[in-house]
Amino acid sequence: MDSRQHKIVVVGAGSGIGAATAAHFHHNGDHVLAADLRPTKAQAAQHEQCDLRDATAIAALLDRIGPGWDLPAYIAGVPGTAPAADVLKVNYLGRHATVDDIVPVIAFLGSPQARWINGQDIHVDGGFVAPLVAGAPIQL
Repeated sequence: MDSRQHKIVVVGAGSGIGAATAAHFHHNGDHVLAADLRPTKAQAAQHEQCDLRDATAIAALLDRIGPGWDLPAYIAGVPGTAPAADVLKVNYLGRHATVDDIVPVIAFLGSPQARWINGQDIHVDGGFVAPLVAGAPIQL
């Protein structure tokens, strides 16, 4: 088991899943940098502001924080991108994902147990994407 302190960057740490992810790693003793568009009170060792719509701001943030981070957790999102009723209609679980649905997956991906996982898209979506990419059902 890897017991060293990890360096985690959580982008979108201002609220919701991002704040919970920052808190998870912070409570585990990891060094967390919480980045968000607005000032944040996320539980973290460091806080940075960055407008992810601005490439210059992103480059400046990367220059400030430097290399050597173990996990970049990009969780930033734009709230209200679709009406809640529309999301619920297509979500197989019939509800929005919660912090408790998402954070354990991010925590696993940042753990030593996931050391052989890289370059993968992990869809934590209650089964929404699977039927879209599976193709037509097999006729027996």
